Amino acid sequence: MTENWAENIASQVGCTAEQVRQVVTTALRLLHEAAHFDKTCNRDILESRFQFGEDACFHLGGILYEWEDDENPIIVETLQRFLGYEMEAINAKWLEETKGREVRYR
Repeated sequence: MTENWAENIASQVGCTAEQVRQVVTTALRLLHEAAHFDKTCNRDILESRFQFGEDACFHLGGILYEWEDDENPIIVETLQRFLGYEMEAINAKWLEETKGREVRYR
């Protein structure tokens, strides 16, 4: 089992792990609803950008990109449209933060 993400986040932001779970679950539910009713990832990515910021948008797009069909690369195009020049800086930061880590779960 991996580290307890909710407890880790709670200690970083000064709240309880249960509060983290409630916030994350609510955000994921809203993003899921947006995807379900829109039938594309565009609204999820757009909403994450304006509701939660550029970093959240980039990481949601990253999650979606990991499972994207290579023949239909809509995620990167959508991220570039919504993040513009910010995407390059966020990507560089992400690559530096994850440098040397091994891939898990695949």
